[in-house]
Amino acid sequence: DRFVHSLQDSADDIELREVVIRNTGEDQTQRFGTKIDLILKAIEENPPGSYVIISDVDIRFFRPIRPFIDAIATGDYDIVFQRDEDRSLQGNLGFMAMRCSHQVADMWRIAGGVVTQKRRGSTGDQRIVNRALAEPSFYGNPRLRWTLFPPELATDIFVDSLTRDGMYGTGYNNWVLFHANRYGRADMRSSRARIAKMNLLSYAESLVARPFSMGTEAPPFVGATPATL
Repeated sequence: DRFVHSLQDSADDIELREVVIRNTGEDQTQRFGTKIDLILKAIEENPPGSYVIISDVDIRFFRPIRPFIDAIATGDYDIVFQRDEDRSLQGNLGFMAMRCSHQVADMWRIAGGVVTQKRRGSTGDQRIVNRALAEPSFYGNPRLRWTLFPPELATDIFVDSLTRDGMYGTGYNNWVLFHANRYGRADMRSSRARIAKMNLLSYAESLVARPFSMGTEAPPFVGATPATL
């Protein structure tokens, strides 16, 4: 409910389609298989060439996202991701905009097959998708045009990296959305990860709610850790 209520776009700009998933289990392979099904369903149900947004619920919106979707539509991209972290240009799978096409659908089918087959050395759904994008021939998937959203569509790990660097602030006053992308690793039970993510999202909401003025020092960004639960 907090995810839905945080949306800043009107119903005319963003058509919300909610899917409630229950009893997916603790295994990451099972959870990703369900996500693949939802992605393929979204692509199949919308006109070819149109864009759909796939979003996890561990996100809070602070400004409208429609202008960013319009901007990428003019760039002829197949998929646009959030930047996962500061050390690389890898995409994060928690919030994506993708064009409805057979090529995009094929990439997800192939990546999903690699995950469910549990090939040796192919653990981690996000790692597999990023490798498929960077080296299409490795898994035999189509070559797609993809890019990253600007940092205003923030992920927790990317924001945390900027803060630790000491040269940059969190940029919280410019956040369009905030994604609690920590705690998604395969060895962490989903029930425990859910508590950690909710704590982090509450903190992000309180941070954005603080008054901001030029010339004042931004409050530090403090990511929740299992030890604080």
